[in-house]
Amino acid sequence: GSPGFAMKCSGEVFFVSHDRGRNWQGPFGFPDLGGKLTSRTDYHVLCPQECLFFLSAFESKVEAGFQDRAFCARTRDGGKTFEFLSWMTGEPIGIRSVMPSTVKNPKGVLVSAMRRRHDDQAGNTVKVKCWIDVYQSADGGFTWEFLSKVADIEGNNGNPPSMVCLQDGRLCV
Repeated sequence: GSPGFAMKCSGEVFFVSHDRGRNWQGPFGFPDLGGKLTSRTDYHVLCPQECLFFLSAFESKVEAGFQDRAFCARTRDGGKTFEFLSWMTGEPIGIRSVMPSTVKNPKGVLVSAMRRRHDDQAGNTVKVKCWIDVYQSADGGFTWEFLSKVADIEGNNGNPPSMVCLQDGRLCV
């Protein structure tokens, strides 16, 4: 890809720039990938025409004030068509997973930190639990496995994680 390439995703659309964000093209719509999209920007360019997107969609089974579930999709033709690859979290879908921050580690494994939330209903009281989990995919986003919980978040909803791969291969969230 071009060194000036950048992309931003918002809900069901995305925008692209080829000059480091000075000028933007779009909005371009995502196709139906399994529900109303609630996406933020997280992607990994594989080559000029192929890109992985780490998105989220509305999921009515999520037991939280916001009902999102993270998934991985791919384009192989520069954004003309997309395919759903997998849900990024497989355990009970009643737990919110949203706003992934994904890197590829030195071994080529995709590692993604994401915001989690579950609202426990006990009578008339709701206890909100928020945290950040990390998942990994060694097969290019087709399957994901839980790696670790990295933080408990205080407050009503927490903040989205940001993850980077340091020069020595360590990950920082």
